[in-house]
Amino acid sequence: MRNRNVTNESEDFSNRWIFNFAKKICPDSAPAQKIIRDAPTSNDFIDSPLTMMEFSIALLSCNNNAPGLDRIKFNLVKNLPDLAKRRLLNLFNKLLEQNIVPHDWRQVRVIAISKPGKLASDHNSYRPIAMLSCIRKLLEKMILRRLDNWVEANGLLSDTQFGFRRGKGTNDCLALLSSEIQLAYAKKEQMASVFLDIKGAFDSVSIDVLSEKLHQCGLSPILNNYLYNLLSEKHMHFSYGDLATLRTSYMGLPQGSCLSPLLYNLYVNDIDNCIVSPCTLRQLADDGVVSATGPKAINLQQPLQDSLDNLSIWALKLGIDFSTEKTELVVFSRKRDPAQLQLQLVGRTIAQVLTFKYLGIWFDSKGTWGGHIRYLITKCQQRINFLRTITGSWWGSHPSDMIRLYQTTILSVMEYGCICFRSAANTHIINLERIQYRCLRIALGCMQSTHTMSLEVLAGVLPLKDRFWDLSSRLLIRCEVMNPLVIENFERLVELQPQTRFMTMYFNHMSQEITPARYVPTYVNILDTPKSTLFFDTSMQAEIRGIPDHLRSREIPKIFTSKYQHIDS
Repeated sequence: MRNRNVTNESEDFSNRWIFNFAKKICPDSAPAQKIIRDAPTSNDFIDSPLTMMEFSIALLSCNNNAPGLDRIKFNLVKNLPDLAKRRLLNLFNKLLEQNIVPHDWRQVRVIAISKPGKLASDHNSYRPIAMLSCIRKLLEKMILRRLDNWVEANGLLSDTQFGFRRGKGTNDCLALLSSEIQLAYAKKEQMASVFLDIKGAFDSVSIDVLSEKLHQCGLSPILNNYLYNLLSEKHMHFSYGDLATLRTSYMGLPQGSCLSPLLYNLYVNDIDNCIVSPCTLRQLADDGVVSATGPKAINLQQPLQDSLDNLSIWALKLGIDFSTEKTELVVFSRKRDPAQLQLQLVGRTIAQVLTFKYLGIWFDSKGTWGGHIRYLITKCQQRINFLRTITGSWWGSHPSDMIRLYQTTILSVMEYGCICFRSAANTHIINLERIQYRCLRIALGCMQSTHTMSLEVLAGVLPLKDRFWDLSSRLLIRCEVMNPLVIENFERLVELQPQTRFMTMYFNHMSQEITPARYVPTYVNILDTPKSTLFFDTSMQAEIRGIPDHLRSREIPKIFTSKYQHIDS
């Protein structure tokens, strides 16, 4: 009798919760009641466009982030009974089928976060973050999973795009650029690179143009129309103290939406058509590099300028603005006096510099990496001082906590992009090793006379050179499948310049036996596959939550056996 009452209470709660949510979509109670009445049975539910498998996977990937104006958090949805989750899934399917966007989903709370090192009085110094409804973000996660698989399975994105893609990231883009520079040095040529930056990338997207591009890619009309309806209108609520204002926008992608990165990649996917041979393009989201290599730098000016002119026309058609202040030119050459090129972008001359910070790494024209090492030393100094403040002779954090804090706040900074600068001179690498020795002495409370190798053994930390070697080898293993352009550059360097510090790591990589089939990702086109059901039972987690620690080892196996003993293995 008790179980029957609990079931009735859960069903009543789910009916009330879904009914209130449906009333927000349809203020008239009759349509809302119709949606509840048309909830699918167990058999009909299997064939619904969005399955419970997608719903459960999307919900499990959601963190308890800040909610939107409706104040509904993900924890509320996660703790709903199974019947309520099924009815919510039915609502999502109805919204997609009838192209309905709830009014509350258009209400966006905007939080402005200041960019580091920018003037507080300049409006461009703030990054607007959109606080969307968690219910909307849950549906967007389900749509994103389908879109991502559909895009990758059909190869719709360019190979030059490394941003917001599975298996690719900043390290791949940095490895490709650094290998191209080393290849130019080996050929005794010069490489001219123009580092581009798009101003307000997400805010510049035209929803009309985006919808047309999705239609040309072959996206289904139902999903395309719903994305257009979802993104075309936003009511943004700005607040600062007692001041509040409301703005309506029909442009741009919201910064807090998980769909925005993938849709932006599709929006700028045709940028490759602007590049003139022999120039190449490497892009990571809104950061791009246009490069050209040749024996004489002066011969590279015309193809680079033609590519920049095409980019200016392309950006004008899409409503995109390049940040000319952040766009700079670097000529990578071992010559004492590199050539001075006169290039223009959108009518403004591009400044030629000797060093440029690209994706957090300082590239210098000579390839010595001295500027980046000095940057790392300066950046780590403040964090080392923080370590000193939380330790002492008779008080302070435990050494294991200190080592973990060092690994997350200081070591992670030094090892980022190590495949680029690990071939720097020993004098530069020694300066980074001294930072590790200093931090380990602080964490372990050892004296200055303690041997450096003993410090690393006691802390269980790899020597910095071995750590760089390990990370670089892992990256090359992934590049075998996900970024073959890097491997091609290294293969050319084997023929031209094998006896260098930069190539020792690759020779070690060549000696390893790697099975590519283990690393090839498989993308399943969910839009074309039959629907399947996969139910995630999380009820046991709630049942064992209140069991004391000294009884868990005895009671949890009993609960597991009673719940799942009827299932065949």
